[in-house]
Amino acid sequence: MFDRDISFEEIASYRAVGVVYVRGAISPEWTQRMYDKISAHMAGLGAFSGDTNPGSVTSRFVHDRYMWPTDPDFRAYAFESGVAKLCAQAMGSRSARLYFDQIFVKEPETHERFFWHQDLPYWPMGGTQICSAWVTMTDVDAEASALEFVLGSDKLGKLYRPVMPEGTEQDDSIQFINSGNDQPEIPDFDADRAKNNDATWKPRAGADPIVALEHVSIRSGFHWFTSSNTNRIRRVTWHCKVF
Repeated sequence: MFDRDISFEEIASYRAVGVVYVRGAISPEWTQRMYDKISAHMAGLGAFSGDTNPGSVTSRFVHDRYMWPTDPDFRAYAFESGVAKLCAQAMGSRSARLYFDQIFVKEPETHERFFWHQDLPYWPMGGTQICSAWVTMTDVDAEASALEFVLGSDKLGKLYRPVMPEGTEQDDSIQFINSGNDQPEIPDFDADRAKNNDATWKPRAGADPIVALEHVSIRSGFHWFTSSNTNRIRRVTWHCKVF
C-alpha cells in the first residue's frame, strides 16, 4: 500500500481541479522518523527559518526551509519516501527536480490563521510543470491545522500580488517579491465559500500526502487554529516543491 503509484483517477482530479488527496502513500515508519527529526530540528533552526515565540511550548509558529542540501534525514525523506514519485506521476513526467523543502510547526494554543495566497508570485521562476507535496506528521482537521484550497483556481489564468506576513525582514528576496506590485490584490475568498468551491481535507498523520498543482492554485496556507481547550498537541507538516 505504501510507496504506491498515483492512480489514473487521482491524476485526473489533479488536472481537473489543481489538487488531489492521495491516501496511504507514506509509511508510518517514515512519519515517525520525520516527526522525531523535525522536533529535534526545532532546537537548531536554519538561516531561512522563522519563529514567532522562540523557546515556548505554546503559542509558537515555526517554519524553516532548505534542509535537504545539508541534512541526510530530510534528504532521504525527499528522495526515498515516495513523495517525489507521486509528484512526477501527477505531472506526467519521468522525473522531478526538487526546488526546496519546508517545514511548518505549530505548538498548542497557537491562534493564527494564514492568509489566502498563491506560491508562484513569491518565486524567481515560472511555468506550469510545478507540483507541491504536503505531508502531515500529525492528524489535522478543519479546527486544527487544515489546509484549504479553492478548487479549480489554477484555471483562473492570473497571478495575484503576494502578501508578506507582518514582521518579515526586508532583505533582497523581499524586495524582489514586492517588485511585482502591478498584480491585483487577491480576492476575499472567505466572503462566499459556497461560490468559491473551496475544499478542506482531514489527513491522517503521514498517510495522506496532498499533491497539489501549486503554481497558481489558490490556497489558505494553514487554518492552523489550535484551540486552547482541545487539540493540545504539536502540529507538524513537511512540504516540498518540485518541477
